[in-house]
Amino acid sequence: MMEAYNRGDASPIFFMVYIIITLYFITNILLAVVISNFAAEEKEKFRKLFLHKREALRHAYRVLAGRTGITFDDFLAFMEHYRPRMPEWQVMCVFKALHVNPNDQHSELREAEFYDFYEVQNLKWRER
Repeated sequence: MMEAYNRGDASPIFFMVYIIITLYFITNILLAVVISNFAAEEKEKFRKLFLHKREALRHAYRVLAGRTGITFDDFLAFMEHYRPRMPEWQVMCVFKALHVNPNDQHSELREAEFYDFYEVQNLKWRER
């Protein structure tokens, strides 16, 4: 670069344009590719985690469920192992929150309802 400065008057302009193009355009393109790949990896990790949770819930449901679903007593026993310090009234709240239609005569959790377990069990409940 220093040799080119000594030989001609237009060389500083060339190198300034070169540095601007390199810094602003090529670096941004490189950064965009890196961010895109990172986002794709994060999306894939999230998908695998979601599928892993879904598979775990499917296995837990098959262990807990009777003929038509999970009764409250079975759910209470499950929660005593999953979160032993959770009071029974909070377990009842989780059970009722998982139920799509709690007024339904069918008082057992179905498999599709049990898939929301991870979201519902983190909810905070207060006594009234």
